[in-house]
Amino acid sequence: NALIASLPSVAGDIDWETPQGGRDLRAALEEVVEHCRSIGLPSIVALVVQAERGQLGYPGKGYYAYVYPQVKSKEEQLALWGQDLERVKKTTYPS
Repeated sequence: NALIASLPSVAGDIDWETPQGGRDLRAALEEVVEHCRSIGLPSIVALVVQAERGQLGYPGKGYYAYVYPQVKSKEEQLALWGQDLERVKKTTYPS
């Protein structure tokens, strides 16, 4: 699998504090979205959220921009993400 081969062997290999680290993560997540779409599964990327003050938060702006580029309303974005999250929870993914 091209995605697995392209990821660092350990998440610690990505320097999260640099712009390149953010680009690497975004590219990997976008590839996962596309693969899920290609096999007709909800995007498991809905599980990836930011931490806010030590608590799990919501997906970053990049999630909505890539998965729902036409949706600009924050309320609608959150509703769609919530629907995605529920579909992901009910789905069995291939190993």
